[in-house]
Order: sequence, then C-alpha cells, then structure tokens
Amino acid sequence: MMALIYLGGVCLTLALVLALLIAPFSRRLREDLVEDARKFRVVVILVCVFWFTPWGWPVGYVSALCDVARGRFFLHSIPLKVDSDERRVLERRAIANELQIRFGVGSTGMRGCFGGLPQDDEFDQGYDRFMLAALPVHFGRDIIEECRQSASKSRTAAEWLNFYFRSVKLIPTGLEVDFPERPAWWVKIDGGALDRIPSGPIKFSRKAEFLGQFTLFQISLVSWDGRDFVVLEFLPWHGLTESGPTVAALSSEGNVVEVTPEQEAAVLTSLGLTKTKPD
Repeated sequence: MMALIYLGGVCLTLALVLALLIAPFSRRLREDLVEDARKFRVVVILVCVFWFTPWGWPVGYVSALCDVARGRFFLHSIPLKVDSDERRVLERRAIANELQIRFGVGSTGMRGCFGGLPQDDEFDQGYDRFMLAALPVHFGRDIIEECRQSASKSRTAAEWLNFYFRSVKLIPTGLEVDFPERPAWWVKIDGGALDRIPSGPIKFSRKAEFLGQFTLFQISLVSWDGRDFVVLEFLPWHGLTESGPTVAALSSEGNVVEVTPEQEAAVLTSLGLTKTKPD
C-alpha cells in the first residue's frame, strides 16, 4: 500500500512540475490551466499533502485495522526501535523472536538511518498504535511483557529445542524435527544448500542449520556411551552474538530431556568442544 501511495504521489508531483515548466511556452496548456483551475488546485493540494503532512500515520492505522480483521498480527517499530545501545538491540531482537515463535506475531527488522522513506516512521507508529491495543484483546494478556520476561531468562539446550520445535524424534536415518509454520525461515540440511523451511517434518541424518529473522542455530545428532544426544549451538549472524555448544539428551520415548553437567561435558569433550561460560 505504501509503495503505491509513494508512486502515485511522486508521479503526481512530476506531472505538476512538468505542467508548470511547460505552461510559459504553451498557450494551449495555459488556457487549460485557466479553464480547469479547480482541478489544478486539487492537484496542488494533493501534492502539498503528500510532501508536508504526516499522512503515513492514518494509513498505518487503517492498515493495522484491516490486518486484525483478517487475523494477521504484526509489529513494526515496537519493540524494534533502532538503538545505539547494543544490549538493548539484542533484547528487542530476543523479544521479537519470542513473539514470532510463540504467538506467530511477525516483526520487521531494524532499519538504519537511511533504511526507509520519509513517511515510513509515521506509518509504523500508526500501525503499531492500533496493533498494540489489539494484541492483548486477541490473546487475552500482555504478550509483549510476557515475551520480555521470557526472553530475559537463560535456557538449556532442551528448553531451546522445545521452544523452537513441536517435537524432536529419533528415526532410523537420524533426526526428525517438527517445525511450526513460520514465514522467512530457512534450513540447511546435512551441509546442503540453504532452502526455505519445507512444510511438515524436517528429516536429517547428522546436522541441520536453521536461519530465522532473529536467530541462526545449528543442531547435531551425537551418539555417546550408548545414548543419543543433540548438540545445539547458536551461530553469529547480523550482529547476533554466538553462544557455545550445549547438549540435550533423547529419551527412549524420543523426547528431548535435560542432561547432567557431567554428561554434557563428556559429550562435548568427545567432539573436541567446550561449553562457553555465560557472560
């Protein structure tokens, strides 16, 4: 919608400027401007509105209203405002990640100083003004504050795997993970090409990388001492800090379960890895 309005406004402005430049040299155009003075004034008013009024705010508000009516929930500038403080940036990305995975509420990435057109900020503010009021009504609680608190807590490998996947199962050929349908997620299976997340369960033999809008992580299947384990490692990507490998176990029922510190250390040592201590 915004792109169409921008295109229309720019074309209207160019048409007005071109008409004013040609008018002194065209008697017919001057006569047309005099006869259709009302239309000319309307064009001038529309051009002034396009360049000098915050029309993005009501357009964003109406767009959010239409999205909510269709059952689509999305956020723009909140909680993803550009910030010079790296820690606050990471906190907001973590909140956006929680919103997307847990509730299916998408978010935009962070635009830099020159990342948007003049009315984009106004559009984002108008859109989020309505959407922030609609979210607690639809979900029955303040999900942004809930995600803020959840994102501030550390998770074990088992908790992360249960967060991202509906299930993690051991199959004869390796692992099968059931990933909830989310837009803009990619996967690299066993070192192959990066492809969009396919519909349904994802199967791989030893290793898979998952790339989302706000995270990049790798999971690997490892067998040690007669048991099967999953090694999880977050990789650096687009300013996101990496985290050292952590380990979860697979139970006989195929569920992801916690491991003891001794088991985790032994599995990582067998791979020549060490766990990074949290900051």
